[in-house]
Amino acid sequence: MGSQHSAAARPSSCRRKQEDDRDGLLASGLVVFFLFPHSVLVDDDGIKVVKVTFNKQDSLVILTIMATLKIRNSNFYTVAVTSLSSQIQYMNTVVGTYVTTNVSLIPPRSEQLVNFTGKAEMGGPFSYVYFFCTVPEILVHNIVIFMRTSVKISYIGLMTQSSLETHHYVDCGGNSTAI
Repeated sequence: MGSQHSAAARPSSCRRKQEDDRDGLLASGLVVFFLFPHSVLVDDDGIKVVKVTFNKQDSLVILTIMATLKIRNSNFYTVAVTSLSSQIQYMNTVVGTYVTTNVSLIPPRSEQLVNFTGKAEMGGPFSYVYFFCTVPEILVHNIVIFMRTSVKISYIGLMTQSSLETHHYVDCGGNSTAI
């Protein structure tokens, strides 16, 4: 009749080989899961402080802007934020920049706030901003700035770049604005 083999009829060396293969496959799957790169998320956490300085002689407004990024590492290993650069724009013109390297190490499965301070100068073709910001009859002196920020992140031999583009309202009427 037909040949029927039970699991007990198989030699024990075959069963051990199958178990070893399953264990090896499970170990390989776990290694791939834990080492496979997950995304590193970069979010804007807003502007924390703006210090406003006026140069009456040159009709110049100088903004010192402290901004914060929230960087989330969902990997099972540390990632390095190797560089951070930001452009501050007013009316589609770059009025300030900030660049730094070797920013931070983000531990596995955590998030970290990264602060940076950029300086923007508005004068020359934007000298009207000085007059707008210093007119005492206006109670709120909001201007809109545009920030383009780029972060380079390195992990397990890979280099990725995340970019953010954000708009912020800044009150340029006082010496210092804490938000």
